[in-house]
Amino acid sequence: MTGEIPTYELYGEDSAAPELDILHCETIAARSTLHAGLISPHRHANLFQLFFLRCGTVRMTLDGNDLEPPTPCLLAIPSITVHGFAFTGVDGWVLTMPDVLIERLTAHAPDLTLHLDKPHVVDAVDQDVEALFSRIADEFSDIRPGRLLSIQACLELLLVWLARRLLIERQGGVSLQSKAETHVRRFRQLVETGFREQRPLDRYARELGMTTTQLNRVCRTVLGKSALTVIHDRLALEARRALVYTSMSVAEVGYALGFSDPSYFTRFFVRAAKTAPSEFRRSQRERLRRNS
Repeated sequence: MTGEIPTYELYGEDSAAPELDILHCETIAARSTLHAGLISPHRHANLFQLFFLRCGTVRMTLDGNDLEPPTPCLLAIPSITVHGFAFTGVDGWVLTMPDVLIERLTAHAPDLTLHLDKPHVVDAVDQDVEALFSRIADEFSDIRPGRLLSIQACLELLLVWLARRLLIERQGGVSLQSKAETHVRRFRQLVETGFREQRPLDRYARELGMTTTQLNRVCRTVLGKSALTVIHDRLALEARRALVYTSMSVAEVGYALGFSDPSYFTRFFVRAAKTAPSEFRRSQRERLRRNS
């Protein structure tokens, strides 16, 4: 274990020079065969990835959760998510793009990205999705007039498709309350930049131009949980990542997450994970060794 979770641009590369300034596209086989089909747990800073797995089998870990999704399927992996794969006979593509591109493409419809701050596995993928990935791969591999416009148009259609599928899964097709979701999206962005500082809830509310009561109301409406739970969930997620994938001591993890005393961190983690930090680290690392 190292002191930090590996953070790459493309897997295995500390820096990359994308052939296209907005996106990198390659077959899953092109990257996985370089590593005998095994992609060790890692994460990307400021990069969003979409995988389309047309066929084959995959065992994967997403922030400590082991999954074996059926193919065909689509995987949405936001930046900072710890993910790893074991591919066998997989055919498909992976798109890697900067977060700022997603923000730019959806600036006119920010609700499309509300639930893209966490990973998703979407099965029963239709032929339209495969056609969009295929078109992007075709455009990426050749220099033709209108190349960038074509790729961006296909990306927008993919994001619309994904947002609609997630909406159906969450609410059975009921329209989202866009104003509340916009508030929640902005709140989550603030939490992402400030959770390590242990900012009080009223500070977040003030930055959003709301009261804590209003912030709690929109969080419960959209997410089914309180605003404080959103903050605690993010802290707990980062704690789990650090315990499993870094060599920091339990106390060091607590200090890194803004806890002034290791005992405070331990009590917080036990409430969140129902187990002590040291036991969580031992069991999860043992699970990773068995699956490696």
